[in-house]
Amino acid sequence: MMAWDIRAFALDLGDEGPPFVWDEERRAQLRAQLDAIYFHLYGIERADVDYIMSTFPIVERKDRAAHGTYRTRNLILSYYDACAAGALHTWLGPAERRAARRHSGDTRA
Repeated sequence: MMAWDIRAFALDLGDEGPPFVWDEERRAQLRAQLDAIYFHLYGIERADVDYIMSTFPIVERKDRAAHGTYRTRNLILSYYDACAAGALHTWLGPAERRAARRHSGDTRA
């Protein structure tokens, strides 16, 4: 489940657990994976992906301020390359983060 306010929807889908813990790193990795997969599905060449990413100056500026590099583009291109090589594995993060990915105990409706 993503949040307590959609619990009924989650239950309809068979998810009886508490919501996921917000993990910004995991979200960044998963977004980059999805972007890379969509670029591949649409047949967009790597050079074009690089160009497309250059058209997001606000994202680039925020990435450089926070990470010292255009991290979003780098992650997407890294996953794009992994897709092209047939070596894309989903990123779930360190085992200790996967184990603690949900809030504990609260079962409010």
